[in-house]
Amino acid sequence: MKRGFLKTSKTQARPLGPVPAPQPDSKTWASISTFLSAKFKLVRTVFSRPEYETNDSTILAVPEGLKEKIRYQECDPHGGSTPDCMTFTTLPNGMEPGEPVTECFFFPGSKEVFMNLRGFPQPMVHPSTPAFRMAATPDKGTALFSTRKLKAGDHILTERPLFVGARGAPTEYHANLTREQNTQYALNTLEQHFEISFKRMSTESKEAFMALANSHKEDGSGPLVGVVRTNGLRLSGLRPGVKGDMGSYTAVCKDISRLNHSCSPNTSARFDMLSFSYQLFAVHDIAKGEELTYQYTPINCSAAERNKALVPYGFVCACTACTNAPTSDPRRAAIEAFRPVVTEWV
Repeated sequence: MKRGFLKTSKTQARPLGPVPAPQPDSKTWASISTFLSAKFKLVRTVFSRPEYETNDSTILAVPEGLKEKIRYQECDPHGGSTPDCMTFTTLPNGMEPGEPVTECFFFPGSKEVFMNLRGFPQPMVHPSTPAFRMAATPDKGTALFSTRKLKAGDHILTERPLFVGARGAPTEYHANLTREQNTQYALNTLEQHFEISFKRMSTESKEAFMALANSHKEDGSGPLVGVVRTNGLRLSGLRPGVKGDMGSYTAVCKDISRLNHSCSPNTSARFDMLSFSYQLFAVHDIAKGEELTYQYTPINCSAAERNKALVPYGFVCACTACTNAPTSDPRRAAIEAFRPVVTEWV
């Protein structure tokens, strides 16, 4: 699965999640970063090299004096997050050995959203019969395929994400740098934050995370940010009182993140708060052996617009909606323009 993450001057990547929204440009990002750096307390620490291969040749040059290792205090109190500190935590708490858990990089207050849920955490609910398998394809990498006939609404799989993280880290804006350099500095800082969560993962989770596709190797993204930008799903509603991009997170999954794109997808995923897990469902009947697909872009715009949004992923969609655009585009435009009117009778 490929998902966009951050808009830079070098790449046009779509926002995370099923329903994309415009990402802030570099100027807006700078304003956000300045606000956040004033609100959240900075703590300097020194970190060892990451546990994965990096390619420094893809990183835009930033003055040496600005390459300091800036981090926020790593806080993981059992009773909740610390005010004014970014939180690195593992959810759900108290799982049995071997039970899947998620490493999280949160703004203050997001952990409490789950801790205040009555009955959290609940066990994950899995389909009674296995419904998918993972296999390599000749031209699309690894994909998921159905192992039995599925009807619309059937439950295909449940999994806890490997990682849930903030879509950006509070970063100081430097007026003496270009917009591109400030964006690169923000990417570098975000990579360093993701390293903390990565090092907290189990060996199995690390291997699964790094085995996912990375279509952002040439735009200044570090290896971890590249994987998240390529595979993340938008997760909203975890920051009370904060809406839009700043109120949403991104989640990376071992299996759901393997789903390939289609403009006529046959699956849909939802996040279950109580079990802290994603559940994947069929949205129409699926034949045994059919590939399971998901949407990476808004699907009611034109084929040309959809494929423009897919450029960062390096492929052109060949689904029936794209190959038959003269018929499909007007139909989708009509659906997008339709606004039902609901009348309430007293």
